[in-house]
Amino acid sequence: MTFILTNQTSLINQMVSIIITDHLVWTELGPIALKEWIQWGIRCQLNPMVDVAYKLKKYYDGVVQWFQTKLTNGLLEGTNSLFQAAKRKARGYLQTRTLSP
Repeated sequence: MTFILTNQTSLINQMVSIIITDHLVWTELGPIALKEWIQWGIRCQLNPMVDVAYKLKKYYDGVVQWFQTKLTNGLLEGTNSLFQAAKRKARGYLQTRTLSP
């Protein structure tokens, strides 16, 4: 049992170091590696991989930007959701006669 825990701890430490290293390397080499993977995916014979490669090619700038900044449009989408809910509640109150009971 100790042997397994030691290996798992070692594996976790290796994974953490790989993640940190990958994050540091991503900002410099990531866009190049992504382009190479997209080219490989387009040449691949598996249709799902080809589909993913074309999607990544289409949204390449956004994918690279997200990995560099980690910014999303979640706050904007949440605000839009609130406006849409208010619009749905306000239906039927466009005319003054519908306001009176």
